Amino acid sequence: MISTCTSSCSSAYYRLLSQISVGILPSLLASPVVPPAFELLHAQQWLGFHSFVAAVCRLSFHIVQVHRGCSLKVSQTICSVQSVIEYLKLQLHSHPAAMMAPDKRLVLRIRYLLVKVFLQACETKGDGSLSHLISLYHTTALNLLAKLQSGDEYLVYHLISDVIFRMEFFEISDDIASLVADLVDLSVGSMPPQPITISRDRRLSEAKPLLTDSIENLPGIRQLSLASLVKSVGQNRIDQSRGLIFGCPFEVMSQILPSNQEVIMTEDWMFHPIVSVHNKAMKAVGDVALSEDVVAVCHTLRLLLLLERLRPKAVHRVSATTRFTRLMCVFLASSNLFLDDVVHVYMTALLRCYTRPEILHQIDFNESIPGVLSFYDLYSAVLSQYSAVSYGDPLFGCFLLLPLQQRFSCHLRRAVWGEHASVLRSLAIPLSQIPVPVDNFLCPPETDVELLNLYSTMLFTGGIRKQWSPMMYFAAVHHLNTYLFIGDIQNVDHHHALMNGLCLVQDEDIYRDIVFFAGVDVSLPSGFRLHGSIPDDKAVRIKKFLSDKNNDQLMKIVKLRTPGL
Repeated sequence: MISTCTSSCSSAYYRLLSQISVGILPSLLASPVVPPAFELLHAQQWLGFHSFVAAVCRLSFHIVQVHRGCSLKVSQTICSVQSVIEYLKLQLHSHPAAMMAPDKRLVLRIRYLLVKVFLQACETKGDGSLSHLISLYHTTALNLLAKLQSGDEYLVYHLISDVIFRMEFFEISDDIASLVADLVDLSVGSMPPQPITISRDRRLSEAKPLLTDSIENLPGIRQLSLASLVKSVGQNRIDQSRGLIFGCPFEVMSQILPSNQEVIMTEDWMFHPIVSVHNKAMKAVGDVALSEDVVAVCHTLRLLLLLERLRPKAVHRVSATTRFTRLMCVFLASSNLFLDDVVHVYMTALLRCYTRPEILHQIDFNESIPGVLSFYDLYSAVLSQYSAVSYGDPLFGCFLLLPLQQRFSCHLRRAVWGEHASVLRSLAIPLSQIPVPVDNFLCPPETDVELLNLYSTMLFTGGIRKQWSPMMYFAAVHHLNTYLFIGDIQNVDHHHALMNGLCLVQDEDIYRDIVFFAGVDVSLPSGFRLHGSIPDDKAVRIKKFLSDKNNDQLMKIVKLRTPGL
């Protein structure tokens, strides 16, 4: 009789699971955002509904824990059902406003329990039959970290300690390997010796692919993330949350939960160790990175690379500008941190991630960046750091070049060509090694009068040379050539002043590069080709200028150095 009752209960339970997974879970995200006047009524309608679904999910998890033989049916009834899969895919792209405050906590609990049921099913079956769903459920867990609210600190702690950093969740399959083909030339231990390095006790005995090295260091990354969480919220809040969730009365100080609007971890939680090291460096007296800070930054960079390449949906809510800016803080953390072999190679890999076309076009330094009052001030600090400690490091130089693209504010370019002009003596990065298209520094043509004056001053006085800074020299020559010989003359006096400076410049190479500039050719070391003789349109411009100046001495100088004029 007992067996018959158990069988009947099991059948009813699985029918209930099927009804929930097929008909109920997909509707959770469909609950509309209603006007405030009807919000309470709408919340009451859904609150009991969500509570019921959460209770069933919790029951399913405990049943799988007690009776592991049920894991197959539970996984087939919940984890692998197409409607549940579609629901989880939708929630990865849903805006936070899609969930109202009264029912948000329960909806997040349901997602957490779905992840737990899936994890338990994976551990029980162990045959790889659920491997095609690992990416979806793992990304769901990663997104939960930035959405769980105050009072659920223990859930965050559990996700970090037992779910997020499982090695089996970061397996590199054949289809993923094709997406990371641009990293094959980078490996730990492959960097050449640097002028100044910190202790290399952590150097591996042989070079390893970066993703493989990152996966092998997941235990250290987990420990770092747990320490960061405990430091942020405090162990007491985690213990109280655990007592509240598991119903331990002696650990619960209050049944009143904090505001639903307060989240435990911000969207950019994966960057917190870098920000912490940077903030500590701003207050420290010394300028050398401590060993624990180097380890923290190395683990953070490993995690970032794993997320950017294997779980990109987990970081898409953090703007590309914020991600790039957080990486720039590594250069400000100390005078030698970026020279560490491991830090250097991972920063190189992440720079390649952020300069891919689909991410590069999202960067906008005019947007609001959390924790940064002014990007211009941060960039000025990075420029000063480069002048002081970079030793002309190409990676550091590439990070400096990225904000100098023409589509960004001219104030950033003025900072380099004006206040921090000494930087131009050591940006000796070959054009072939610049991670963004050269055209980004050339188009649209420069129209800022102050910048054009700075270009001409630095060129005509020898403040910049082709061998010192190939990209910046190329950009200055291109913009001056366009302004003087191609664009419409808007300000005659200013145009004549720059043309007069060009005619009197003593460096013949600079004169020829501007006057005989023919066009862009990145296959050449200089990046541009020259005409054999002066083109007719340029000859007309020069003759018109000489005619207006009516200076016989100047005309004689120009004709002497300009064949065919």
